[in-house]
Amino acid sequence: MKLKESSLTDFIAAISAVALVVTMASQTYFYYRLDALWLLSILPPSVFFLEVMRVLALTVILIAGALGAETIYKFVIKICIRKRKIIYKNNEKEIKILLDKKRKSFVLGYTIFSILLLYFILIGLRKFGFLITSQVMFWTAFTWGSLLKTVASRELDNVSRRISLIFVLICATALNAEIKIAYINNAPVILIKGENEVKSELKLLDMYQDKVIVFYRNNSKYEFNVLQSDQIEKIVGSASVN
Repeated sequence: MKLKESSLTDFIAAISAVALVVTMASQTYFYYRLDALWLLSILPPSVFFLEVMRVLALTVILIAGALGAETIYKFVIKICIRKRKIIYKNNEKEIKILLDKKRKSFVLGYTIFSILLLYFILIGLRKFGFLITSQVMFWTAFTWGSLLKTVASRELDNVSRRISLIFVLICATALNAEIKIAYINNAPVILIKGENEVKSELKLLDMYQDKVIVFYRNNSKYEFNVLQSDQIEKIVGSASVN
């Protein structure tokens, strides 16, 4: 009983440590890309919790996508490639070599198929109006490649597979940050009390308790400020302003 309790405690501690690393990595990368690392010092714990949920959800979607791509590829192979009988002469070594070749051929085909499928999905999402920047495509491809190695490889032991999954999780934090950056210009617009008109360049980045983080674009650089909630007249969607 004590052993089980100890194992459960260790598991919870490990999950908490990974969650903390994921959160800090995601937020640090996000604000580093915006050149606003100083904002990390004023973020509340609730923001970090939500960030973990986003990264985990994104990772689950990618894992489901990789497994789904493998299922589709197996179905395509089953339809396109006709089965043929192979006669073996009780040679276990020869059978093992042949199976290894077949497995390597399958992994190669699955990898190429998955990459092409991912590419067409990203292009399709862009056609439907989703903001797929070059950075989003890079980190999606990088995370996807790491995930394919983890899913398809049978050479990894349990420890190596867990380390690979942690690496995938860290890659997903960067992807999550790039997705947020891609949509940052669509953030709601802030109207400050005492001003007669909306300044479309002043937008909402985040808000919590009585503080509101706002930003505006100064040439090619983002400038940030922290306001009190009682300074805000109202918040409107960017589409309403345009």
